[in-house]
Amino acid sequence: MGAWGEGRDMMLVLKKDTLTLLDPLDHTPLHCQPIINIRVWGVGCNNGRDFAFVAGDKDSCVLKCHVFRCDAPAKAIATALHEMCSKMMSEKASVRPSHSLTMESISPEDLPRQGNFLLCSFRVSVEFLEAVRQQVQKFEVQYIGNLPVSRAMGRTHTSYT
Repeated sequence: MGAWGEGRDMMLVLKKDTLTLLDPLDHTPLHCQPIINIRVWGVGCNNGRDFAFVAGDKDSCVLKCHVFRCDAPAKAIATALHEMCSKMMSEKASVRPSHSLTMESISPEDLPRQGNFLLCSFRVSVEFLEAVRQQVQKFEVQYIGNLPVSRAMGRTHTSYT
């Protein structure tokens, strides 16, 4: 992951269950990150244009926080990730139709985290999920860099909607 190049322009693409970083000129894949392996993400400084996520480096197994400066508001990326995680949670629940989906039936490790919020959205319509599944969302970003972190941290908020 370190070879991405600090200050490098890229295209961040969200499709199905993967966050992919592409070279903006020739669309060469620079990195593919399964969304399920993203531990936490959030929007930061610079008028809401900074986006970061924490994930384990597949080579070193060290958690790293990757920071990007976005052309569009970074909240759009965070919202798209939230929607994708909601879809994955709903699909996971539909695989176990004989069990009632409760907070007790899902371990905290199963739930992706968004900034200070634990994602627990269970009331999502099938039509909405199908629309999200078909979408490919692209964002122009600049890779600022990464820092190793000891753990993915943040306060959590559980929603029982």
